[in-house]
Amino acid sequence: MDCLGRRLSRAATIFTQLVGGFLVATGFFAWLGALLLAGFTVAATLLGHRFWLRHGSEFRHELTTSLEHVAIVGGLLLLFLVDLVAIG
Repeated sequence: MDCLGRRLSRAATIFTQLVGGFLVATGFFAWLGALLLAGFTVAATLLGHRFWLRHGSEFRHELTTSLEHVAIVGGLLLLFLVDLVAIG
């Protein structure tokens, strides 16, 4: 990835985490913040923790981290649904 691509990727990461976190923390459009963070977490997990390419202890570590992220996504999706039902 070229220098511009890396900067854009970092900026998008920071923006998504700050905006999503702010929306969830304040409860203002919390459903949108939860959806942003869930989408980011899925993408980051698939790109950064490719356990299917590892073996031995590295495999176990990456798989454990990926499963932790699945749990986080589950909580964010629950927040998304609860907030969406509450405003609907």
